[in-house]
Parts: sequence; C-alpha cells; structure tokens
Amino acid sequence: MMSALERIRLPLARLTETYMLRLNAANLLSAYVGRDSGYRILSGRVHRGDIEEISACVVFADLVAFTRFSNSATAEQVLARLNRFYDSLVPPIVEEGGEILKFMGDGLLAIFPITEENGEKAACDHALSALAKASGGVDKPVFSDSSPPFRAAVHIGPLQYGNIGASDRLDFTAIGPTVNLAARLLSSAVLVNGQTVVSEKVADLVGVSRDKGTLFELKGFDRTQAIIPVREMPKA
Repeated sequence: MMSALERIRLPLARLTETYMLRLNAANLLSAYVGRDSGYRILSGRVHRGDIEEISACVVFADLVAFTRFSNSATAEQVLARLNRFYDSLVPPIVEEGGEILKFMGDGLLAIFPITEENGEKAACDHALSALAKASGGVDKPVFSDSSPPFRAAVHIGPLQYGNIGASDRLDFTAIGPTVNLAARLLSSAVLVNGQTVVSEKVADLVGVSRDKGTLFELKGFDRTQAIIPVREMPKA
C-alpha cells in the first residue's frame, strides 16, 4: 500500500501544483478583469481583435461631487471614499448576475448579459435591483460616509465585447453605440436631478413611464434622447 502511494505521490503533486496555479491565476484575473473576462482570457482569448457581439444591459455609475471632494481631501480620505463606494456597489451587482468590466477613477462600467435564461426585462430588473440595494432604494439614496452618494445610468442593446488595445497592451472591455449612450446618459443625469436614469428602451421593459423623461440632444447622437429618472423600483 505504501509503495503504491509513493509511486503516485510525485505525479499527483505535479497535477495538484498545476491545478493550484491555474486556480490562483483564475482568482487573480477575476479580481482584476471580472469573472467572465478572466475565464475567457484563461481559455485563450488573448489576441487583439478577439471580439464578439453580445446583448446586455449596461450600467455606468460614478460618485456625486467627487471632483470637488477629492480636490480638498487627503489621499487617504479619497481612497477610503472610493473603496466604500465600490464596496457598496460591486457586491449587489455580482449578486444580481452582473459583470464588472472596468473601474474608471470614481466610476465603473458593468454589464448584465442577456441569455436564453435571462431575457431583456430580467437583465434590466437585475441591474435596477443591484442599484437599489447599493443605495438603500432607488428613491432613497444613502448619503453617508459608509455609502457615498452616486449616480447611475442604464441602457440595453448589442455591444462588442472582447480584446481592444495596442499590440502589447490589451484591455478586455465593451464598446459600441449601446455603451456610448449609457455613458452619455450618466453624464447628463444631473440635468434631470436623477440618481438612477434609464433610456427609453429600458423604461419600456421595466414599466417606467416615458412621461417622466426629458428629451435632450446628446453629443454624438443624431436624434434627441430621453433621460428618464427612476424614482422607485418598478413592480416586477
């Protein structure tokens, strides 16, 4: 018995070491680029131009009045506020099935992919539910040191998802008109005094009246776009 164990000890140790190295790599990639992106990179999607078109609910969010705060705060205070913001927003996004693609200073980009099991309405519901959990309710933002105030914008549609960048420096991200519109909605949320704003398509899917929206000309878009604030969670 002991001799048999001794014969397999070294091969088993090598297999275990290989498995642990891959597991550690997966955990590290997930921490930096997100769960799904990390899996795709480990699976060999590491070439510039490895892009696929998917449909997803897109969420942009950022801190309110962060520039003014950071101009007068210490580096430690700025880092603490950023970490509290991400600690309040990231867990509910992941819990609701979302994927964090990018941290951008005081903001983030997340997607909720549309699948056969998770249709357009479900993806939007999950996105709004995550934002409500992070803020204490869409119409009741928590303005406190433990949960800094933030704004968010939600849009849905096709996007390009994959590797983009220079020949020796890649980024796994999402691009396309759907992402562009979501970003413009966020930057214009202040125009309607909205904490969470949605596009016309999202409003129709989740049952928010378009009458609550205001039409604006958004840079880069040919027609006016409605910015619709969400004051309370729509009924499921």
